[in-house]
Amino acid sequence: MATPNPVFGDGSDGALSVTSGTTNLLLDHKYQYTTVSVSVGATLSTSATSGSVLYILANTSITISGTIDVSNKITAGQNSGSVTIDGVTYNSPSVGNGGAGGSNLYISTGGSQGSGFGGGGGGGSLTGGSNSNTGGNGGTGGTPGGSGGASITTSTSTGVGNNGGTSAGGGGGAGSTSGSVTSGAGGNAYGNNGGTGGGNGTTNASGGGGGAGGNAGKSGVHIVLKAPSITISGTVITSGTAGSNGGNGGTGSTLAVSGSGGGGGGGGNAGNVYLVYATLSDSGTYTLTGGAAGTGGTGFANGGNGVTGENGSKIRTTEPSSVTTLTGISSTTGLSSITM
Repeated sequence: MATPNPVFGDGSDGALSVTSGTTNLLLDHKYQYTTVSVSVGATLSTSATSGSVLYILANTSITISGTIDVSNKITAGQNSGSVTIDGVTYNSPSVGNGGAGGSNLYISTGGSQGSGFGGGGGGGSLTGGSNSNTGGNGGTGGTPGGSGGASITTSTSTGVGNNGGTSAGGGGGAGSTSGSVTSGAGGNAYGNNGGTGGGNGTTNASGGGGGAGGNAGKSGVHIVLKAPSITISGTVITSGTAGSNGGNGGTGSTLAVSGSGGGGGGGGNAGNVYLVYATLSDSGTYTLTGGAAGTGGTGFANGGNGVTGENGSKIRTTEPSSVTTLTGISSTTGLSSITM
């Protein structure tokens, strides 16, 4: 006895018809429609900022003449999370790694990337060959980013080493034999440049602040469409967005060096598209592109470049529209091996 294939759902959510504007659905939720139709000029999307997959079943048909767009949705830097639906686990598309911040003279180090955000550049140091006037370390990228370190100054100096930025740039070093001077501050917001160091280069000098790391890109999400009949003539988009560039190190005065550049942000990965059907007509346009990587900022040492986001794939699988039930056991294959 043939029965509808349960892989296509039970139709309990009724029909979905998107005729104009944008209709947003939840992520990581199993929708079970009878039919799905997205008209020309209409868009099916989500307003969610976290999640892994837009999961849609229809026990009759899915027709996409308009657009499904789940690109640029997930909060920047979100690189974990998964959901299991119908025994399959869908991991968040995530984001490419950010670049490390550039290190500077002596003991001033660049920050490492975190969650796709670039690390901050180390603050510029004085050139006198001593660790006592060293720029601060760049902070680790992330959400929130690790603050850049304040610079080191000597106890006899009236120079002021500026603070590191809250989104990773290290403060510049400072030193003075007379008068006072303040070094460049570390870049504060993601992608900001470090501040310029003050000083006359004779009796006082200071280094530039390190550039802040670049912002991570946003990823798209996966799409699953399952129906006995699928027709796609419209557009499907799951792309990630670009990571931003790292900030440049601020210029140091004479007898000091510039801050180093922040690392570029990683690009967001694109989601995959999974089509499961008995019959398929597919002339659609698919944009499943990973976001571009941010470039490391320039300075005494340049920040590292981020990593480009990964492209998505289209994966197609056929299923029969109905299955045969024998003595209470439903199966789609292997019936020839059963002895009647």
